[in-house]
This record gives sequence, structure tokens and C-alpha cells, in this order.
Amino acid sequence: MTTHNYSTTSSSSTSSSTNTLPDSNNNKEGNSMPTTTTPITNSFRKYKIAVVGAGAVGSYYGARLWEAGHDVQFYTRQPLPSSINDDPNDHDNQNDQADKDIRRDGLYVESAEAGNIFIPPFLCRSLFYQDTTNMQRADWILVTLKSHALPLIPDLIFPLLHTNGTSRIVAIMNGLVDQDLLQVLHQKEREREREQEEQDDFKLQSNNNENNNHGNRSGNVETKEQDENDNLGFKTPPEEQQQQQQQQQQQERQEQPGQQLSLSCCQTLYGGMAFIAATRRSRNHIHHQLGGRLAAGIVTTQTTTSALAAAAAEEEEAAFRNLFHSVKVPVSFDPNLLLGRWKKMLANLPFNGISVAMGGIAVQEIFQDHGLRQLALAVMDETIATANAELTFYYGPPAAGAAADADADHDNNSGHEKSQNHTNQNNNPWQPLTEADKWAMVQIGDKLGSFQTSTTLDFLHRRPMEVQYLFREPLNRARRLGVPVPHIQTIVTLIEAYQRKFNL
Repeated sequence: MTTHNYSTTSSSSTSSSTNTLPDSNNNKEGNSMPTTTTPITNSFRKYKIAVVGAGAVGSYYGARLWEAGHDVQFYTRQPLPSSINDDPNDHDNQNDQADKDIRRDGLYVESAEAGNIFIPPFLCRSLFYQDTTNMQRADWILVTLKSHALPLIPDLIFPLLHTNGTSRIVAIMNGLVDQDLLQVLHQKEREREREQEEQDDFKLQSNNNENNNHGNRSGNVETKEQDENDNLGFKTPPEEQQQQQQQQQQQERQEQPGQQLSLSCCQTLYGGMAFIAATRRSRNHIHHQLGGRLAAGIVTTQTTTSALAAAAAEEEEAAFRNLFHSVKVPVSFDPNLLLGRWKKMLANLPFNGISVAMGGIAVQEIFQDHGLRQLALAVMDETIATANAELTFYYGPPAAGAAADADADHDNNSGHEKSQNHTNQNNNPWQPLTEADKWAMVQIGDKLGSFQTSTTLDFLHRRPMEVQYLFREPLNRARRLGVPVPHIQTIVTLIEAYQRKFNL
């Protein structure tokens, strides 16, 4: 395996690293990670990787992939060479560190758990870009932007996609974003298809004009042949074009939001959940405090037929795991992405929500105060109720005894993956969220100390917050499902009031 020599620690450890955040998956791996039957390769394969969003999370995972020997490039929103992307996890320290230039000083990732990484300045000059059109096309695209940047994602990532549709996208984002992300990517794909059709039509029209001119010079022979073709029922190109447009419009009317769409621009779109505590101590200094596990599930893949769906899911799971082979990032896979998203919401709603509703406090203050701790537990209960109601709505009731099995797995977890049949992307049975998941999240809160969530930092520095997909969307889903969530509703009301007051 080829590795870079600039890391301060060895990069030989694999994705089975134990540097994991003690979340619900790690306490009961069998609930959402059935052992795959697809072989995982033991050999390193070098990929071209684009990280779109070089904030704390994107820089951390990108640096780990670079450390393992992959060809990694980063997109940053801020103009270079002045700084890395102005990420919401940036503490805006009022000292010389905040003005450090990544091209002058390099990128430094500090991690007591997984080891430090330093990417030197002369390499950073060719790794960080402010325009994705200047970057190479990538085998894998990691999108680590905030969810309020969702409308910008298609224009950012389409220049990075292989033209043959073999690129894979992992959207490592907070909140219930997957369907809307799929929708905007599908719309962009349609726009590109229309542009190509217009170009083809223009070429066809040009050729027709040339042929007509030639026919006029040749006399009436062409006209006679055309009349004969019309009598035989042959349609002219303009008529064919009109028919195609009508069929396309009818298809668009049938594609309502919420329906499962497919993409041809990429091999697979994954949803990613980062269980990590990482912030920025300066513009070029990432501090990894705790955790690091990256979970993923499939939003859509090019194989859409039901007969091949299971095999395609196994193949794409293996591809995701192979990407992180020999990378010091522990990974897991959620066959049911909706379940995986709600597991992350079990942390986001109480941690991010209460911290902002209280004016921007650290996570430890929530769990050290008796009243706020009880509020966090109530928010978790409402999150579990909403999650299980939505999963039941889409997949039917869970398997008999599934909840009991989940709690037993939590009590007897040995730290290894277990083979489970409860969770399935397309069929029942599935595994519900339980008390075990809730108390696993409480363990996280007790360990995070003075850590401030990204939403809290956004609020404190008066930057746009991830309100729509992190808070409003879960509340809307609870209302549609008829699940009472008074605590979540109060928190969302307070956060949206802050949003209006400070124009965030």
C-alpha cells in the first residue's frame, strides 16, 4: 500500500479501528449492520476522491483518506490562498492562528485517538480549490456541506462526475435531507439532458437545412420522395421532436416529490452520518476530540429492478467499505437509510436543539443540569416515537420481538458485528429504535464535555443555521404522522425565533 510520509503516525490501521464514538450502533452493532455476504477486498486500491466542503468534518475525513494514500482534492468556499473554507465549526480565535494561510502553513489535523496528520504547504497548493471546475473528476465525491447549501450541490459536484456515470457520491450531511438532495440532483440531470437534446436538435436542424438546400438545387425529386414518405406515414423530425416533448412533459407530471427517483449521472448516491466531535482551532488546524465513525446507507443506485436490488445493495455496501480499507476511519452500513438518519437525529435534536434554545451552551451543560437532562430524555423519547411511526408507515410493523432483541444486543454487545435479519432496505422486518438507543446517546452526552455542536457555533457567530432539515422537517413529519412532540415543537419554535431575530 502506498502511503504519504507526512503523517505523524503510521497509517497502517484498518477500518476496524476502535476509535469510535460510543453511539447506539457501537453498543448494538447487530441492530443496523448485518454482516455482508459480499467479499471485502484485502488489497489497497487508490481512488480519486473529491471532498466538497473543507470544514472540520470534511477536512478530517479527507485528510484520513489522503493519509492512507488516496488521491484527494478539497473544495473550499473561501478564496485561496487566504484561508480554508469559513466553516461553522471555526472558533474564530482572535489570535495569530486564525490568520494562518493553508498554502503557507499546511493543514494540521490533531487527534489523540487516531494520530496527527500534517499536509505540508507545497502539497496543499495543489489539493485545495475554490472552483470545482478546476478539479479532477473523481471516483468518490464526499459532500460535507451544511444542509442549507443543498441547492448549490448539483452545480458543485457535476463537474466532478465521470462522464460514464461510475462516480459514487456520499452526502455526509445533517438532517433528513436525502429525498430533497435526490430531487435537486435529478432536476440538474434533466437540465443537462435537455441541453444535450437541444444541441442534438440544432445539429439535426442544420443537417436538414443543408439537405433542403441540396434538394432545391436538385429539382423536384426530393419533394416527390418526401410526399411519398408522408403518404406512407413517415414523420418528419419536427413531428418526432414534438412527440418526444409531450412524452417528457407527461413523465415530469407523474414524478411527484417523495417518489423514488433514479440517477444516471452517478453509480450510487449514499447518505452519510458522521458520529464525530471535531472542531477548528484555527483556519488550518482541525481538532478531533472524540469518535469518528462514518455510517452510510443507499439513497439510490443505478440498479433499480427488484430482482437485482439485494445484490446491488451488497455490492454498493462492499464498495463503501473498501473505500475505507486501510483508512483510520471506522465505518458501518445501514441497509435502511431512513433508520440510520433517525439514529443520528436521536443525537442532533437534543444536543444541537437544546444547546441553541438555551442561547448557545455546551453539551455538558445539558447533561449536568437535572432539568435539561430530563428535557433531553423527553426529546429523545419523542424522536424515537416519530422515527418508529415513520418506519412503520413505510415498511409496516417491525418483526415480532425486534425491540426485545435490540435491548438484548445492547446489554450483551461484545463490540463485534452480529448477523441480523431485522433491518432490510426494501422488505420487512426492520429494527425499531429503543431505550437502548436512547441511553447510548446519553452516554455520548456524558463524554462530550465542553464540546459545542456545529449548530451552536453557527448561532454564536450569527451564521445561517441548519434549521430546515435538522429541526423543522422532523417536526413536520411528526405532525403528518399524528405523533405528539410538544418538547420538540417548543425547541423548534425557539430556534426559529432566534433565526428571525438575528436573520440567520
